[in-house]
Amino acid sequence: MALGLLASVGYALHTMRPLNDYWFAALLVLAVATARLKVKLPGLTGNMAVNLPFLLIAAAQLSILEALLVALASCGVQCLPKGHGKPKPVQVIFNLSTTGVAVTAASLIGTHFALLAALGYFLAQTVPVACIIGFTEGGAIHKIWCSIAQCSFPFYVLSAGITSIATSATTQLGWQIPLLGLPGLYAIYRSYEFYFRVPSIGRGSSVGAQ
Repeated sequence: MALGLLASVGYALHTMRPLNDYWFAALLVLAVATARLKVKLPGLTGNMAVNLPFLLIAAAQLSILEALLVALASCGVQCLPKGHGKPKPVQVIFNLSTTGVAVTAASLIGTHFALLAALGYFLAQTVPVACIIGFTEGGAIHKIWCSIAQCSFPFYVLSAGITSIATSATTQLGWQIPLLGLPGLYAIYRSYEFYFRVPSIGRGSSVGAQ
């Protein structure tokens, strides 16, 4: 995964174009600010953060290099442990790499296919996670991946919808549009947090990493 990230950065530098100052700055701040809004999913070796729509918007609207900068900064903040714990370097590298490769995949799919870009991001993010969990903790990789998808895929679809609306509205109303999504994203975060705290009959355990 680290080699994949290096390849992504190399390609981004090769295709670099002038920065979108306002868009880049706005999405960077929003993605970093929401990175700590994390939901601990049941049975997971990790969590899910609310910054996903901003990463997808960055992939759709910015250059690959800009999208990578937004994603890696946000993921770096997300990897910071609470309290006095210390992050494990191998986990940080893996998380940064999977996020960077996922954002690059979403960027390469194109700017007019939000759902396909979200699907590319989803696969590039969850398949390596399922593999590494299968290798380190045991279990069938396809079953692990299905468990990840069961919990996280609805949020990816919702994020794709938010991305599509934001990118369409931005051409008319400007870069401030993503700011309007913050209240809704916080409400989604609280809903997920409440849902996974309440026991439910038939809700299987899930695994994943972020």
